[in-house]
Amino acid sequence: FYEIPIELHSPAEIHLTNMASGRTFSAGRINYDVLAASFFGQ
Repeated sequence: FYEIPIELHSPAEIHLTNMASGRTFSAGRINYDVLAASFFGQ
C-alpha cells in the first residue's frame, strides 16, 4: 500500500458539509486527462 503512487489514490475533488450549519466546502478539480487515461489508456 505504501508503495502505490499518491496520484493513483488521491481524490480529485472533495466536498465537506458542516452538519451544524449546512454549509458545504469544496476543493480540488477533476483532471479529465487522467480520468480518460485511466479508462482508455494513454
